[in-house]
Amino acid sequence: MAYNPQDVEITRMKYALIIAISGIGVSASLVLLLVFGAGMRSSADIVAIVGAFTGVSGTLVGTFLGLQVGSSGREQERNERRVAEKKINMALGTLNEQQAEKVMDMDTSP
Repeated sequence: MAYNPQDVEITRMKYALIIAISGIGVSASLVLLLVFGAGMRSSADIVAIVGAFTGVSGTLVGTFLGLQVGSSGREQERNERRVAEKKINMALGTLNEQQAEKVMDMDTSP
């Protein structure tokens, strides 16, 4: 089975969506439970409860999505590097032995 970075990215986004919807669902169900089940009718109580849970779920979802974006950029960079290394090796393969050694001995420091 071939590794496809796009499939990994789609899977990551699916999980991010599931986490986001779950966080919103937990917040909504908690508010409904506390308003109708426990009889909390004061708007200050409801705002405090909703604020606490949406803050936590928003932080978790934001962190998760931020890590996913960073990971996708890193994965793209790795793929580009693999392609560049492959091209370099192919180019070196076309040179004769003395030319290849001369290229490999070049100083590449900035």
